[in-house]
Amino acid sequence: MIITEKFARIAASHIEENLPSVCLIMPFNPKMSPKAEIRERLNASYEQIKKELDLRYPAKQSAATLKKLRTEISLLNHSAHTKSVCIFVSPREQQTYYFNIEVKRKIIIDQAFDIRDIIRNKSKDNHCLILMLNAGSSEIYLKGSQRTPKLISRLPGHGDPELWLRQTDSGLSILLNAYPYPLFVMGLPEKLDHFKKISLNTDMVMEYIPLDMAPVPAAAINKMLHPLIQDQDHILYLQALKQLRRADQGEKLAIGIREAHAMAGKINNRLLIVEKNYACQSVLEEKQDKASARIRDLVDETIEKALHAGANVQFIERKLPLRYANIALIYD
Repeated sequence: MIITEKFARIAASHIEENLPSVCLIMPFNPKMSPKAEIRERLNASYEQIKKELDLRYPAKQSAATLKKLRTEISLLNHSAHTKSVCIFVSPREQQTYYFNIEVKRKIIIDQAFDIRDIIRNKSKDNHCLILMLNAGSSEIYLKGSQRTPKLISRLPGHGDPELWLRQTDSGLSILLNAYPYPLFVMGLPEKLDHFKKISLNTDMVMEYIPLDMAPVPAAAINKMLHPLIQDQDHILYLQALKQLRRADQGEKLAIGIREAHAMAGKINNRLLIVEKNYACQSVLEEKQDKASARIRDLVDETIEKALHAGANVQFIERKLPLRYANIALIYD
């Protein structure tokens, strides 16, 4: 039984019995954060949940749920290669799931859990890559939310400008695979023109920004990028289209709910792109008593399978082109 269906059933039954259920979604990246820091955040979340339950229930009714929550927190795997965790507890059930996506903390009490809550609660990273083509070198920067761009690659120029640009482009290909973010290319006009002719990554460029002189300080990069990345939903939509088209050309794309659902559990998946409100319901078990037939959403199942397999999932605010049939899965 999938998470959404199972937790919805459990939560509904406990609401009827006036018993508490809790879902805690929060960042959990043991490889990047000290264990003491993680435990401090978990304990703070536990205390907030306890305070909320104390306001809603007598201590006797919430004790079993809080005990299970404390147990699940103590049993978290601090050796896991993961970025987030979802803990669900009720008086009779407890489940913990690990995901490879960055999220903001969210506490859900006495409500049916929806797998889409995980995606809705993703961190807004607003990352982008910047390639700077200077007279004597190329530099690649990684920019995050409200942060000064960080230099992550530099290649000095040499006697053969074509060879230098091809080497730059080769390094850019590797970084785009590791950091699949919107790409902006800045530089002297003649360098930009040359890059457009030889690059294998022009299909991923969001915008070219000509400069009168290069390089420029990181603060100037921020200032030039600011008006271009203001509409983050639009930027994410354009980036999704670029990724879909590249994967489509490389025949590494499962298109539509049937193909995406069939492929979602495989470990070589990278990114599931879904229109935000897209749903595809299907009867799971049609019985003689039509009213008791169970309904499942194939989109929710696909999202859950992709998350468990380690893929990223992205909701898109706007309609995708008809070619991609509302949902598509990029794989390696």
